[in-house]
This record gives sequence, structure tokens and C-alpha cells, in this order.
Amino acid sequence: MRHHLGAAVRSLSTAEHRLDTVITGTLLALGSTVAPVLVVALLGYVVRVVRGASGVDAELPAFDEWTGVLLDGGRAALATGPLHLPGAAVFAFVVGFDRTHLVAPSLFFGLRRGALPSLDLFVGVLSIVVLEIVAGYLSAAALVAVARGESVGVEVAEAALDIARDGTFARALSVALAVGTVGRVLSGVAAAVPLFGLPAGAAVSFAALVVGASVVGRTTPSVGGVGGRTDGIPFDASAANASADGVRE
Repeated sequence: MRHHLGAAVRSLSTAEHRLDTVITGTLLALGSTVAPVLVVALLGYVVRVVRGASGVDAELPAFDEWTGVLLDGGRAALATGPLHLPGAAVFAFVVGFDRTHLVAPSLFFGLRRGALPSLDLFVGVLSIVVLEIVAGYLSAAALVAVARGESVGVEVAEAALDIARDGTFARALSVALAVGTVGRVLSGVAAAVPLFGLPAGAAVSFAALVVGASVVGRTTPSVGGVGGRTDGIPFDASAANASADGVRE
């Protein structure tokens, strides 16, 4: 696992287009706070990072073929979005928008005297936490399935479940989450710097996202088969990208 992490870091630091990639990713990360639709482009790039890392050459993809990147992002959004619906439903019907301001003080700090949460509120909040943890784990597995070219729907769902049950994927995702946590901390420190702190923090977060996605792609190329294969042989990422782009002439 340590070898894959080192290789993932090197793939970002030695790529010929690393500067353009980091700048574009940073702009997308900053822009997504204003226009959330840009998250689709980030998702599409993450899919391509996983696909590229799983391939023969394991190269870091560039931000090119934007139509294909957006298509991959759209597929990823369609595959992962429904996984968060149970948590959203519990939030809307059990917790409720009018009581959310009581959750943190009453459950964790007790700052509101006499405002102890009701049982349904406590169970609702706990359910949301559990559901979102499960949804996050399955979403990562679904991203890997999309990266392998599975069709959105039953194929992605079946592939994601196979991937999620594999211990190799779980270990790879734990490393990716650790990288993301370090990136978040460093991003927060960088964001405190006046003027250039915000873009620097976004750049660090994007770099951590890319490294984490690359670790997952490198570590789990044969989990559940690759692109419908069960022999564990890495597939041609360039061909997969061309297929995802719709093979435009």
C-alpha cells in the first residue's frame, strides 16, 4: 500500500502537465463553491484519474476532452447521487429543518439549557451519520465501477457491491481518506494566509483528491474484474476514455 501511495504522489509531481492540471483543478474547486454544477467536472476528472491509475501506463490524465470529462462526471453523479437519498429523507422527515439549529448545542455542547433533544431527533441524527458513512463508502465503490466503464444502473450497482465487499478496496479507501484528511488540515492552514491562502488551500485539497483517487485506482485494478474482465489484467485506459467520450469522429 505504501508503494502505491508513493507512486500516486510521483504521478502528480512528475507529470508533464502537472502545472496545468493543478491550476485547472484549483479553479474548478474554487468555482464549485459558487457554482456547484462544476462539481460534475471534478467528479469526471476523478473518474479519469482512477481509470488512468488502473490502466497499463498508470499515467495522470490531463484536463482535455472536456465533453468526455463532463460525461464521466454526469455518470458518476447519477451513480452516486441516489445513495445519499436515504440520509436526505431522514433529514427532511425525521430531523426537520426547523430543529437543526438545536442539534449541535444539545447533543454535543449542552449550551441550550433545557433544550434536550427528543428521542426521534437523536435517532434521526444518528441514522443520518450512519447512512452517510455507508453512502460515502458505496459512492467511492461506484466511482471505481464508473471508471471501469460499467453502464449506469444495474451494472454499476452490482459492480459497486462487488468492489465494496473486497478488503483491498477498503484498505485503499482508508489510505485515500487519510490523504484527504491531511490535505484538509494543510488546506485549512494555507487558507489562513492572507490574499493567496484561499487558492493555495484549494490547490492542496485538489492535489490530495488526485493522490487519493490514484491510490484507489492503483490498488484495486482487479477487484471484481476490470471493465467487465475477471482476470485482473489492467485495461487500456486510453481506449476506455475514448469509449467514455462516445468515440467522437
